[in-house]
Amino acid sequence: MKLFVLSAVALYFELLVVRWTNAYVKNVGFFTNFLVLASFVGLGAGFLLAKRKEPLLPAFPLLLLIYCGLVHVARPKLSVQDPGALFWGEYGRPRDEQALSVDPELFVSIAYVMVALQFLLLGQAMGRLFGRLPPLRGYATNIGGSLLGIILYTANSFVLPKPVVWFAVVLGGIAPFLWRRRDAAIAAYVISVVVLGFVGWLDVGSSWSPYYRTEHKCDANGECTLAGNGIWGMHLRRFVEGPTLYNIPYGAAGLVKARKFDQVLIVGCGAGNDVNVALAHGAEHVDGVDINPMGIEMGQRLHPDKPYASPKVSLYVDDGRAFLRQNDKKYDLIAYALPDSTGVVSSHANMRMESYLFTVEAFRAVKTHLAVDGIFAVYNNYREQWLVEKIAGMLEEAFGARPLVFSDPTATAVLLAGPGTAAIQHSPPREIASHWAPATDDWPFLYLKRPHVPSLYIRALAVIGTLSIAFITLVAWRAGTLDEQDADGEESDVARTAKFPSPFRVDGPMFFLGAAFMLLEAKSIVTFGLLFGTTWLTTALVIGAILAMVLIAIVVNTRFAVKRVWPWGVALAATLAVVYVIPPERLVVASPTLRYVLGVVTALSPVMIANVIFAKLLGDTKEAPRSLASNLVGSVFGGIAEYVSLATGYRMLLPLVGALYAAAFVLVYLRGKSHPATK
Repeated sequence: MKLFVLSAVALYFELLVVRWTNAYVKNVGFFTNFLVLASFVGLGAGFLLAKRKEPLLPAFPLLLLIYCGLVHVARPKLSVQDPGALFWGEYGRPRDEQALSVDPELFVSIAYVMVALQFLLLGQAMGRLFGRLPPLRGYATNIGGSLLGIILYTANSFVLPKPVVWFAVVLGGIAPFLWRRRDAAIAAYVISVVVLGFVGWLDVGSSWSPYYRTEHKCDANGECTLAGNGIWGMHLRRFVEGPTLYNIPYGAAGLVKARKFDQVLIVGCGAGNDVNVALAHGAEHVDGVDINPMGIEMGQRLHPDKPYASPKVSLYVDDGRAFLRQNDKKYDLIAYALPDSTGVVSSHANMRMESYLFTVEAFRAVKTHLAVDGIFAVYNNYREQWLVEKIAGMLEEAFGARPLVFSDPTATAVLLAGPGTAAIQHSPPREIASHWAPATDDWPFLYLKRPHVPSLYIRALAVIGTLSIAFITLVAWRAGTLDEQDADGEESDVARTAKFPSPFRVDGPMFFLGAAFMLLEAKSIVTFGLLFGTTWLTTALVIGAILAMVLIAIVVNTRFAVKRVWPWGVALAATLAVVYVIPPERLVVASPTLRYVLGVVTALSPVMIANVIFAKLLGDTKEAPRSLASNLVGSVFGGIAEYVSLATGYRMLLPLVGALYAAAFVLVYLRGKSHPATK
């Protein structure tokens, strides 16, 4: 039961620390998966210290307080500039003088070590408990607890409690494990109360959605400005006639002929500015779709013109592309209303919330929902002219005709496409040479000029790789010095036969299984994001389904006594081949239930089979903590390798997954040759 509770706390805290840090550190949303990798390194290192007699967990509240304090006191803003990519953040927006601009490598280094240390303490406590159980029973308990952790986090996103509740769950979960030394326990409890008070104070004036911490400020005229995760940029203003960005599609600026649109769809309706403009120009009905419920709620409360109170407006909290898939309504105007995020939707996959809105396939889906004379409008301050050119090229590919493009030197642009553009244009659309790679469902990276890994990420990944090796090596050395003597003070067999302490001996098969599984998990999240929308709920359901698959794999091993891994290896290769051959778009059917079943059978079958293999090897090991530590460290390097998708697309991750699993099998074979008694 203790391992179950700590496992739940560990996964819950992993997701919590990502979300909370992203809410206060500007632009860290582009690097949140690094914090997940830090949690893996920390847990792995903690498992290596499982034999340490003195429990380290009582220091957890202190480390958590230090981490929260650093985030608040520094209030850093990561400088995210790269010549081959565009990171939105505050780029092109008023500078926040209170924020300390720092290089991503510096903050990532500090945050990585701090988060890893916190998870090291959790990992040591979990490793001590794990070692008391048979490997498969311990693993099942760990996965069951992790499943509870994702359920608790999902409940968070439904109920939307304040962060003080999140932290109370974590600190309350570890509280029973702190009472070993009375003085240390009392100090830990006192510090825990300080942490909760600090987090609660820091949160004053904020509202929370599943995606953002939202703040607002209003002027004397009743016009308000909203901030998401500390980045101010959404202005709630009354309707104004004239050549504004919002009015151009309606002809108010004179760039196109004026036209009335009866049925309008606004994707990314936010707090209501675009809906307000559509109503002002005579729309009979407006459907507003936004992935973030808090933006809609703020619009209902704060927008001075109250557009959401109109009976002509219907609101939907959903992913824009998923909304289109679920209905067959035709619109006179479909507008992408400044949908730009400041981070990735999942810390397990390098994808933004709007990634699947801006692909050639998504534009084709929009085309099918336009009336015979309908128009598709895309507008924003795109910051860079190359991005305007890229979107124009994608629209031309999807619609088979050049779009109308109106842009200024700041790359504020309106792009119009669809069958209705011919009737409103004053002159034929100008030719725009787009030399940039179009975003597709397999390579959904709108903000990259071409397929490549940006230098910003390469530098950060190099830092992460170096820190991971150094962290594990240092902890392994320390763990090894503790293991050099047995309980009687005599030199152990391992110390007599090895130059270095035993923890330096990485379990090779487990390492490669961890790396491959991390890539497979990322690919699964991406696939389900395409099938059901890039929402927090989709990500939570996928992670939950993956954990359920792991439990099924454990049951298979215990009930059917798996003897050999080779048949399962063949099955794994076959399922990976099926996933590679069948593109995710082939699974997009009208029925959500059938779509889910198809997604589970194709995308998650390799996950279950891979975990049958993992559970078999874990059940055979005599050093379960070391094997799990090796697996977690492998997951870190799998997470680093996931960035290859920026250059290759997600489909090409599958051959890499296959190669990693093949490497694991080769090592299993070599181990069997050198130790015939080992299966």
